[in-house]
Amino acid sequence: MNDAPVIPGYDYGAARAAHSPVTVDELRMLEQTVGWTEADGDAVAMAAEVLAGQEEAMVDSWRSIIGEHEHLAKWFFGPEGKPDEAYKAAVKKRFVRWVADLCRRERD
Repeated sequence: MNDAPVIPGYDYGAARAAHSPVTVDELRMLEQTVGWTEADGDAVAMAAEVLAGQEEAMVDSWRSIIGEHEHLAKWFFGPEGKPDEAYKAAVKKRFVRWVADLCRRERD
């Protein structure tokens, strides 16, 4: 995914991105704690194949649900009470990329 287009505000893998305070060894212990197995990793990889190309549709579906809940939808409005279309468009690009990356990126 190194050839993926740059999306402002989506910094996965960039030097400027925050790094987790959890070490890889601690992550592996957490995985052990929750019972994460190789089969789970295989299931995530399969999900990546199933979801490929459907990320935007998923985000559109989730966003319609978000829009039905005032306490969530309010974050997409500007101070004057009107929808902030520029913000909504920027957030959507990041959300779609996050969905695509969720199953494809290394758990590190």
